[in-house]
Amino acid sequence: MRDKKRIIIASVLKPTEDSRMLYKFGFSLRETNKYEVYILGFSEKKYRKINNIHLYSLHSKPRTHPSRVLAPLRLVRYIFKIKPDVVILTTYELAPAVIFANRFLKFKLIYDIQENFSLNVLSNATLPTGLQRLAAGWIRWWERRIDPYVDHYLLAEDCYREEFPQLSNVTAVENKYSGPILHGDPVSFYPEGTIRFILAGTLTEVYGIMEGMKWFMGFNIHFPNQALHVIGHCPMKTYRQKLEELANGIPQINLELSNTPIPFERMQDAISKADCWLMPYQLIPSIATKMPTKLYESIARRKVVLITKNPVWEKLVLTHSAGLCIDFHKGAWTKSEMESLYRHTYFTAVQNGDIYWSEEAEKLLSVVESLIGS
Repeated sequence: MRDKKRIIIASVLKPTEDSRMLYKFGFSLRETNKYEVYILGFSEKKYRKINNIHLYSLHSKPRTHPSRVLAPLRLVRYIFKIKPDVVILTTYELAPAVIFANRFLKFKLIYDIQENFSLNVLSNATLPTGLQRLAAGWIRWWERRIDPYVDHYLLAEDCYREEFPQLSNVTAVENKYSGPILHGDPVSFYPEGTIRFILAGTLTEVYGIMEGMKWFMGFNIHFPNQALHVIGHCPMKTYRQKLEELANGIPQINLELSNTPIPFERMQDAISKADCWLMPYQLIPSIATKMPTKLYESIARRKVVLITKNPVWEKLVLTHSAGLCIDFHKGAWTKSEMESLYRHTYFTAVQNGDIYWSEEAEKLLSVVESLIGS
């Protein structure tokens, strides 16, 4: 009999060192000393072991590379090799592999709904209209197909309860901040100083990256000598070229764009050096009801946030006096409007537990133990 139960957490395009898969799920499960954790995801590096956590690659090429279709076969091979007690699936794309393997090996299946993939396809305008509907229908078909095999659903966003009302056995395990609790003095900015802004994460059109850069360029006209670091995974080559063209000849903007996910440690280092985090999201259906992981992180790390006006986000920002909700998309801003950044003092409120991972970790562990015991 094995000393520890084995758990696979599987994704196609999320990096093996993804914040949710490794630093939240993986570390929380490992800390119980009851589980051996295997994280399978995107990686260009050879897999390695991190004290009872094993990292394996399912896909290592660009997201559109044909070899991506082989990822389910690789997952089947790992399932038969590892013989897990639990598989935590994060995407419909791996559903065929799990359904096939489950016929031969009896394991509990948890589907971690990190995205409403069909809604994303319909909202993000990355495909022609006809292909959008076809792709969204294909996604929904596989989500229905795998439902009889799922023992429990995890929801990365509480709003998914309404978006997936047909599901039973669900627990919301939100993407709250899992790092150390930081304390410090209130934060203020002064016009004669330099503010180090950052745009970080996945860099695509729906996240308003160009609008954020344009806002910064306007701010820098009124208040010179500012700095902006744009860092992240920019999967679309044409969009990457647009960002490069926009930043061309502007030394205050530092672009660090990658066609693969940025390593976790590098991203954390960039965030640690920033003063103010720009989040110029577009208010499309696939984004407007969700709570950005970056918002939890910016508050916990005491980075002043400038985020698109949205009642869902404004409540959390105001509760923690963490920043301002503004209209990035209006196209022109007066000096008086931009001066508002200097008129406030931030982080004057005492932080409470609504931004931290600890309570979410307890919910995760409770679900796993209810399925396979301790």
